[in-house]
Parts: sequence; structure tokens; C-alpha cells
Amino acid sequence: PLEGIVTDEEYVGGACIGLSQDLARYAIGRATARDVTSVQLAHDVVQSIFELLLQFDFRNGPLRRKYDGTKYALKTLETTLYELSITGGGSTTDNDTIEEPESKRPRTENDDETVKADERIPTTKINELRERMEHRDELRERLIKKSRDGQKAAKQ
Repeated sequence: PLEGIVTDEEYVGGACIGLSQDLARYAIGRATARDVTSVQLAHDVVQSIFELLLQFDFRNGPLRRKYDGTKYALKTLETTLYELSITGGGSTTDNDTIEEPESKRPRTENDDETVKADERIPTTKINELRERMEHRDELRERLIKKSRDGQKAAKQ
């Protein structure tokens, strides 16, 4: 990702997990404006991130707790979409039409090329990052095993 600027753990914690939580907050705001398209798009991106994060082996620690936050963000988005579908989200009557400034209006499919949620996420980079983290975990485990073997030998 940003080699030399942030660590792999910082990237996963901020660019993946933090983004998921920010998208959930954004979607709640868009849901108040009955913008089902934006909420659905946020859900799709968070779900793609979550599926990528499922491949990681997070041990107990800060990243594991943040990862759990991604599960809750996805649950929030699913609940929001459900509530919008129940209440007839996206369909406003003439009496409750909300006028928003142009900068606040969601983009529609006709505005620009529509990009799939999976194309927005650098899956190749994240998979490379996961492999580096797994390699470091393996090295750590070997070092711990060697030190334990040395301690056992000293006791005998």
C-alpha cells in the first residue's frame, strides 16, 4: 500500500477497517435522506472488505477488536437497508421531498461510469499484505518455539 509510510497493520486498521466504519456512518446519514442507492453501495463495499478480512488470521489484539467493529458496521448497514425497504425507502411523496445542494446529491449510474464495489478495493494489494502478515506470524511462532525449546533443555 504505502510502503515506508504506514505499516501493514496500520493500513488494514485504517484503510480497510476504519473505512468500513466510516461508510456505515455515512450510510446512516444518507438513509435519513432516503438515499437507498448510496446505502446499498456502502453495504456492497463494506461486505467486500469484510470478505477480504475473513481471510486474515487476526490474533487477539487491537486489529482483532477493530475487525469485530467491521462485522458490526456490516450488520448496521444490513439493518439500515432492511428498515429502508420496510418503510418504502427511496420513494418520497411530493409533500416530503427533500431538496439538497448539488454537492450533497448522490451520484446516479448515469453520472459517470458505474464501478463495481469489488473494483474499488485493491484486492491484489490486500492479499499481498495478508501474505506478508502471515509470513511474519510464522516467523514469530518459530522464534517462540525455539525459545521454549531452549528453556526446556535448560531445565533438564
